[in-house]
Amino acid sequence: MQSIRSSAQFFIGKQGGTYTLLDMAYVILFFLQIFRMSHIASGDISASKLLQGLSILQKEGTLCDVELQAEGKSLLAHRALLAAASPYFNAMLTGGFCESDAKTIPLKDTSYIGVKV
Repeated sequence: MQSIRSSAQFFIGKQGGTYTLLDMAYVILFFLQIFRMSHIASGDISASKLLQGLSILQKEGTLCDVELQAEGKSLLAHRALLAAASPYFNAMLTGGFCESDAKTIPLKDTSYIGVKV
């Protein structure tokens, strides 16, 4: 996965440092486009493959830009994907709340298993 990280850094012209939400959105779109193009020829485009790839990126911590904490445990995540998948996270991350820019977001009264799923 290091090659994906270096390709992403090359794509957005950054070497190290922090990425903005816009940077991350461009990187995700860039790789989704590559994924789409590589699977069009074989007719092998499927939502399950896309989700599988995103799950691998999340498990490896690749391109993650937020840490969620529940029950004293941490989970790395992608803000853009959280906001797209959940009205709760969409409001939290795009509504001007303090979590919008936080690197770590503690989730009270939430189970770690519930967040991990």
